[in-house]
Amino acid sequence: MTKRTMIITLLTLGIFFTQCSKNPAEPTLPQDYKPSENSLQMLSNFRLVDYDRIQLYPNPETPIYDSIIKTVYLGQGQGTHFKTWESAEVTYRKDRNNKIYPVFQIEHAYDPKFSPTADLTIRYQLINNVMVDIDTSVVLYTYPYSSTKIFYTFKYIFPPIWEDERVQDFVLRDNILYVHPYGPWGISERNLANKEFTMNVVNYPSGDYITQDSVYIFYETSSYVIYRYNIECDTTLQLYSLQGVDDTYWITGLTTYQGYLYAFLLGDNVQNKFLKFTYDGTLVETIPFSPDISEIAQYNGYLFAYGGSGTLLILDMQTLQLKAAVPAPTKYMDGFDIYDDYFYYADYWHGMIGKVPLDVLFDQ
Repeated sequence: MTKRTMIITLLTLGIFFTQCSKNPAEPTLPQDYKPSENSLQMLSNFRLVDYDRIQLYPNPETPIYDSIIKTVYLGQGQGTHFKTWESAEVTYRKDRNNKIYPVFQIEHAYDPKFSPTADLTIRYQLINNVMVDIDTSVVLYTYPYSSTKIFYTFKYIFPPIWEDERVQDFVLRDNILYVHPYGPWGISERNLANKEFTMNVVNYPSGDYITQDSVYIFYETSSYVIYRYNIECDTTLQLYSLQGVDDTYWITGLTTYQGYLYAFLLGDNVQNKFLKFTYDGTLVETIPFSPDISEIAQYNGYLFAYGGSGTLLILDMQTLQLKAAVPAPTKYMDGFDIYDDYFYYADYWHGMIGKVPLDVLFDQ
């Protein structure tokens, strides 16, 4: 055999064996092959990328033994009852040690339906078209602050006959939680130590905002009238009223500071203002204020106020100068209070009172 003939023969054999070998990137599976759910349990992670948007992505620390997954689906239900929301085709990457990792990303806008968590299903479609469903639970309240915790759910706060009630505003002091729900209800008390619930400690038909200092609870009705309730004496005193006096303003927040009551009045085409009262209702000062705000609370010389559009404002209480504007901890902000270096907030959307460390807000 000549040298030229030998080279041609070797090239021909090389081409033959190359064509007959399997491509390792395209494995085959038996038609009935189905991996265990446990083997796929840690393959994917969830994260929140917005107040109402969840993202499903591969766990970067979990390789898969081969590229056997064709498509990933996100939805709810099992088997024939599975409802697909979103899906993504899967590609693969290899690290320097030739370990194989899936690559995909799914985003979905999710309505929490008054719950802090969601039960979801991840469906993996294999290359043999076998489906593997993984049930999982996702926390929905940690955007934008991953350190957010549930203080209490609304279902825990209210008795069973009020199981669908939502907290509009509240005050937390030691083991006592005063809550004002939505609707024609006044202020009720939940004792967090002995679990007792006292309905309508202060009974009034409508209102939005409450605050407390010492033995006094202050509240407004119909956005026009401010009252003071004495907890020890069980007496109520009207402090201030806009009714029949000035219909260009309405009250959108109450707080206390250094023995004074502050009420924020939102103007209708007129200058917004704070009113500063003594606890017996004497008007001490009127302070013009430009931004539109609602839901105010004071803590250690700082005034926290909701500025709308998902923004929480932090101001100096003495000067009312803005110190910071940070993301609100929930998309739809209701009442909040600050206690023991935590920011507590009523989250209508997730059916709970949540809490965020104050230093997390100040570090934004």
